Amino acid sequence: MQIITEKYKYAFPSPIQSCIMPLLHKKQNVIGSSETGSGKTLSYLIPLIHNILLNKLKSEEEKVENLPHKALIILPTKELCMQIYNECLVFCKYYTKNNVKVKYLTQAMYNGIANDFDNFLRKNDIIVY
Repeated sequence: MQIITEKYKYAFPSPIQSCIMPLLHKKQNVIGSSETGSGKTLSYLIPLIHNILLNKLKSEEEKVENLPHKALIILPTKELCMQIYNECLVFCKYYTKNNVKVKYLTQAMYNGIANDFDNFLRKNDIIVY
């Protein structure tokens, strides 16, 4: 994929990506640890986005609603949250042509939409919190 080689400068998956991505494509739970800049973010974003798109296509083909194709990414700091959100936006825009909706959510924003959170979930595919 062009975005991988141009923006992220990967000709091949990094070691962390080679270990984690196949497991996540199979929807297995994974814990991974690696140094900064090793490709951890894409190691989970690529399979996540891929699975969301597959479920959306399956929903459309089978005319079935409510197939799960949502994700909640929970991060410990606001800075990391913004970083992951921005990476997700760039990747989703390029890879999915905006077919995957990504939203950033803070505690204050959640407090404002708490009464209508179900509607918020329905409208978005990936929520970075």
